[in-house]
Amino acid sequence: MKILHLADIHLASKMEKLGDKAEQRRQEIFQTLQNVVRRAEADGISVILLSGDVFDKPRPRIKDKKQFYNLIKDYPNIRFVYLRGNHDNSESYNEVLPNLLTFTDTEWTKYDFDGVVVAGRELTAQNIANLHNGLELQPDKYNIVMLHGGVPGMSNAQDLIQIDNFKNKNINYLALGHIHKRGEGELGRHGVWVYSGNLEGRGFDEVGPKGYIEVDTDTRSHTFIPCCSREVVEVKIDLSEAEDDTQALDMASAAVNDIPEKNIVKLVLQGKVKWDTEGFSERVERKVKQFFLFKVKNQTKKYVSIEEYEKKNSLIGEFIRQVRDDASLSDDERQAIYELGIEALVD
Repeated sequence: MKILHLADIHLASKMEKLGDKAEQRRQEIFQTLQNVVRRAEADGISVILLSGDVFDKPRPRIKDKKQFYNLIKDYPNIRFVYLRGNHDNSESYNEVLPNLLTFTDTEWTKYDFDGVVVAGRELTAQNIANLHNGLELQPDKYNIVMLHGGVPGMSNAQDLIQIDNFKNKNINYLALGHIHKRGEGELGRHGVWVYSGNLEGRGFDEVGPKGYIEVDTDTRSHTFIPCCSREVVEVKIDLSEAEDDTQALDMASAAVNDIPEKNIVKLVLQGKVKWDTEGFSERVERKVKQFFLFKVKNQTKKYVSIEEYEKKNSLIGEFIRQVRDDASLSDDERQAIYELGIEALVD
């Protein structure tokens, strides 16, 4: 059978940094979820896993909750397996629906779909250390486990799911939520852990194609399905070769010219430049074609000629000469010190 793995939808996100586009993006996120469910029914898929953070806040508006629960009611042939995450872990407006299956944080709960077992337990600060205890799965089943939290290598948080504790638990597919980008790794000899990422990028930091995972329990394989209505694209451009700001402006515009206008674009300007960059970001934003959202981040640094400063009777000149004459430094160390020191002294 085929099962869909979704996570981190974050319905009703505020997305305040999007300004007047935030409400439109909130509607688009729900529409994307709706499209996924509609496609699932058309493809004969009867199980959808929701690995946490369906909502952005633990107590969203009642109308947002109703919208979600009405979607579940509209598709009675699909069983929605919903494990709450750290954002939606204390909902106050729940409905008991026959096709909505949930979990608790006190014990492992299991559902059997014709030989495919889905088990889950909600994560808390109290149970994370011994989360694996009590999980018993049979090797003759295809076993899916749902969890919401970070894992080593994907998160720097202190409280992490210790993946090694789940390697000998007969898990075929560990459906994870919490990290908003795709990621996966081996889980023992016959299993994998997978982050599906979120359905839609909600800000300039959630870059790349977004979507969900289709799990095929017969072939024991899984496939990423992109579905986002707008992709968040980050483009980095080195302007070191630009002779002046006019040439740099043309380079910046060309760097994003092939990106579809519907997308959300972040353009990062880099390199060492010889011309004045004051107001340059605003000029780029005015020149570049209109995207749904467009942001320019200027990370360029002022080009400094060491040879020119070395000859001057100045503080920078004296600094350069002292570094130059230090025989204990390698060429790479000397260059790094030049750059750091000159940047500090020029500023």
